[in-house]
Amino acid sequence: MKWKILGLSLLFCCASANAQPAVGQGDSLLTLDEIAEWISGHVRFPEGASRYGVAGVERFVVSSAWDGRVFITSGVNTLSPAFEREIKGVVSRAPRCRFGGCGMDDIYKLVEVDFPSLMPDTLREDVLCVGRHLPPRFPLKGEKSGYLDGREAFVKWLSSRFRFPRHSDFSGYCDTLSLCYTVSEEGCMEDVRVEGCGNASVRSELERLLKRSPLWEPALTESRRPVPVSVEERVVIRPHDGGRNAQFAVCVDEVCRNSSSAPSDLDMIVLNPEVRSEYGSDKSFLRTLRDSLKVDKRVRYAGFFVVERDGSVSNLHIETADSLMGNALAALIVRSEWLPALQGGEKVRSIYTFSGVQSPPARYVYKAPPYRIGLSDKLNYSHWRSFVRGHSSYSLVKAYPELGLYPEDTAPQIKYYDGVGDMELLMTRGLPLLPIKKKVRK
Repeated sequence: MKWKILGLSLLFCCASANAQPAVGQGDSLLTLDEIAEWISGHVRFPEGASRYGVAGVERFVVSSAWDGRVFITSGVNTLSPAFEREIKGVVSRAPRCRFGGCGMDDIYKLVEVDFPSLMPDTLREDVLCVGRHLPPRFPLKGEKSGYLDGREAFVKWLSSRFRFPRHSDFSGYCDTLSLCYTVSEEGCMEDVRVEGCGNASVRSELERLLKRSPLWEPALTESRRPVPVSVEERVVIRPHDGGRNAQFAVCVDEVCRNSSSAPSDLDMIVLNPEVRSEYGSDKSFLRTLRDSLKVDKRVRYAGFFVVERDGSVSNLHIETADSLMGNALAALIVRSEWLPALQGGEKVRSIYTFSGVQSPPARYVYKAPPYRIGLSDKLNYSHWRSFVRGHSSYSLVKAYPELGLYPEDTAPQIKYYDGVGDMELLMTRGLPLLPIKKKVRK
């Protein structure tokens, strides 16, 4: 175990040295932790923000490109456009930085800006001050909706329903405009307007469609209080397939983009590449490990390795208390094939980190539930189905007989993360992610 930890430390030192920005001296640059503090210290309460009537604690995630430039990776979901412009302006002026590690928490850093604490005392009577909050959600029917992609989902809905007017030819039309609206506490669309549109008929049709938007799930504070959110979304609109259908594309500012240039030294390890390395299989990497490994006891494992430019694996290091499990993991990973990461169109070396818990196969057993206890509240089951046998109630529950874990015990709750939803995990950390009742659409 000790040599494996030492190996991790050596690889981290090597990776940090090889992944420093190619500008200035790496050790003299700020770390990403220090950059988060720098951003929080340079943000000011913007002029004109009080007219939106609400201010809160805004959260976003920053990272660094291979050349040290700081950029926003999570998007910015603020209570008003004034706060979004202030945050983007400060991040765009941030000094170049370096990474302090190679884990997810080292490469991505959550930043919080408490705008109510920055607000002048003369404005406090006119502005509702709230804490941290979840952005509004626009769930598309039949599609998974996250906590950060409500605005993108809404633009997708607009694109699917907008039709250019019949009386004019829009074959060569292309325009960049701003969709301005407010999602109220009830999830209704208010204060709708379209700015910067060069065609009056297109603007009129867009405003009509905006007003017919289905209900949103409103923004919620930590105490689950709904609050209004104002949005200004810049989009590019053009005809699609040569007909009346339209194609919308959200404009992404440079401060929200990774670097598009390739490093001068292709042997360096790029910790946050423009395109991540991908496992060369239909199944995810962790799912492959889970399905391939068989254990008779619960085992934790973690580690990382370098994905080379040819898709092979090198510098593999694993931490686990079970040596047989470690050998089996190593054999699987060494034989794995990967699509290498890309930076500026060039294949680059990158680091892939992983962790998980492997448990014995689950069996389903019938157990009588305890009486006078809220079963669904006290026990968290992955599978639960009740039925009546005579005068007694039984449940089909998930159990681990090899571990002696039955419903009366706390069965291990296992979650597998494969790099998907990293931003959502960081942005929603500590917030009440409770299911919200969906509204019926007509």
